[in-house]
Parts: sequence; C-alpha cells; structure tokens
Amino acid sequence: MSDPEDADLRLASINAAMTAAFDHVTDARDAAVIGMLLQSLDATGIGLCLCDEQDHIRYANTAFRSAFLTSLSRSPINFVDALADAIEAGVGIKLESQPLDQFVTRVKERRRTHKQALSFPVDLADGSWWWVNDHPLETGWMLVIASEISSMKTEESRLKLAHADAVKAAQTDFLTGLPNRRQGFEAAEVAMAVFRANRLPLTLALLDIDYFKQINDAHGHETGDQVLIHLANNLSARLGPQDQLSRIGGEEFLLVMPSTSLSRAELKITRLLDAIEPLSRRDGQSLTVTLSAGLVAPDPGETFKDALRRADKALYSAKAQGRNRIELSRPG
Repeated sequence: MSDPEDADLRLASINAAMTAAFDHVTDARDAAVIGMLLQSLDATGIGLCLCDEQDHIRYANTAFRSAFLTSLSRSPINFVDALADAIEAGVGIKLESQPLDQFVTRVKERRRTHKQALSFPVDLADGSWWWVNDHPLETGWMLVIASEISSMKTEESRLKLAHADAVKAAQTDFLTGLPNRRQGFEAAEVAMAVFRANRLPLTLALLDIDYFKQINDAHGHETGDQVLIHLANNLSARLGPQDQLSRIGGEEFLLVMPSTSLSRAELKITRLLDAIEPLSRRDGQSLTVTLSAGLVAPDPGETFKDALRRADKALYSAKAQGRNRIELSRPG
C-alpha cells in the first residue's frame, strides 16, 4: 500500500521545515520567533518529540504527549522510560507481544545504535494507529515525528475484510453455503496428493438427487432450491470434521473422505442416506427426497480426473438399477 510512503513524505517535509526554522532561530536568537515556532508546533496534529544526545526528552508537543506520554513527572526523563511510564498507566503504546522490561531494553538499544531514519506503524491503547519516524540529527539528537493513520488502517482493514469476503464468495455455492465446484475439486486434489504421499485410505463419492427434474417440474424451482438446501444441511450435520462436501453441479454433490476405506465409506453413506428426513414444505406437505451415490477408492497412480470418471460410472449404475442406492468402483 502507498499509505506509509505518503506518511513518510509528509514527515520528511515537516522535518525539513523544522530544520530550516531552527537554523533561522539559532542565527537570529530571536525569542519571539522561538515562541511562535513552539506555539505552531503545539497546535499541529502531528506528534513531535525532540530528544538530546542522552535520549532525554527536551521537547514534546501536545499531540505527542496526548498520544504517547503521561504527564512528565520528572525532568530530565529518558524517552523510552517515559513511554514505559505511559504503558504502565494504561495509555500510549499498546504492548501485548512482550514484557515491558524487554520492550524498554530492546528500544533503548535500538535508539542507541541505529543511526539511520526508521519508520514504522504503532497501535495505541486507545485504538488509534500512528506512523512514527525516528530521525537522527547530525548533532546526536533524535527527532521523533508521529502522524495518526487510524483512517488509513480502518480502510486497510475494510479492504482486507472485503477481499476475504470476495474470496469466500468465489469458493462458495451461494444457495447451499457449501464449497462450490472449484473449491470441491481443489480439496479433492489435495486429498489425492496426501493419499499418494502417505498411502492413507481415501474414498470419493458422487451423490445425485433422485428425480430432481421431476421435483422442479411438479413443485417449482423454489421447492427445488429448498430440496438442495435441505439435503446440504442434512448431510453436513452428519459428516466428520475431515469429510469435505461440496456442490459441484445442479443436483450433484462431491464428498471427499480422507483416511476412509471404501467399505467404511459405504457404511457411512448408507447411514447418511437412511437419515435424510422428508422436506417439510411451506404448504404443510412433506416431500420425500432420496439420493444415489457412486463411490470410488482411487488407485495410487490414478489422477483425480480418472477417479472421478469411475465414480461417475458407479453413480450412473446406481441410477440405472433403480436409484436410492450405492454402487462401488473398486481399485483396478
């Protein structure tokens, strides 16, 4: 993203302006100019903190004190110690990843040894985000400039959530909420790779709703949609955590069963089919729905496409032999 780069450009401009202003003040020794400069720095929303060669705070404007510090109870005070006082008081930097003493030691060492400008994001206890620039000066002093980027972080989070939602939508069947054909096939390919590498049992099953066209013709497509949702919910509720069910066609489902032999898969599918409840329609009537299934245990040298073709032939055989039944395709 370009947000940190934009913040760095803004901070660099502020640093250049401050350097020029301080040079003018040093030459002119004009107390009025100094007062005006400090008043201007105090009014800005950019946090500014100036530390001497011993890293003692010599100046911090209102924005920086409000965001990162408590009241400076002693003077001079080390910059990192002042940050630590604020953290202990529950304000300033949000510290969760390490103990406070480790934070103090690490940051002090970094500020002592690091001679180049350093930029990084920081989140605070109040939920805000700031882009911080540590800028070493030629005098040995350190200028810290902090710019709030909460709105940028909010937008970044929104975009990440939108991206995650878009990815999920691209992988999900909108009607049933199951993984769609693409996601189901990808899951099957992964299961096939694990099967080949570890020689663990694997069974694939194609499930197809019996007489689905007649259901649509007789009761309407809304009822057909209810049947799809009803079956997806019924099957999902009775599957194990490693079983992966997806809707890969109009009325067709793919079930990937890792670590499951063909005989165990047959028993599991039999129980699934027997447990399907009739669909309660909105008119008070119930509709009995059945499935046919074709099961295949892939051969070690077989591709997913070939295994799926055998499962499809087994499914066709189940349909041809009366439906509401299971047919197996054993390894060759």
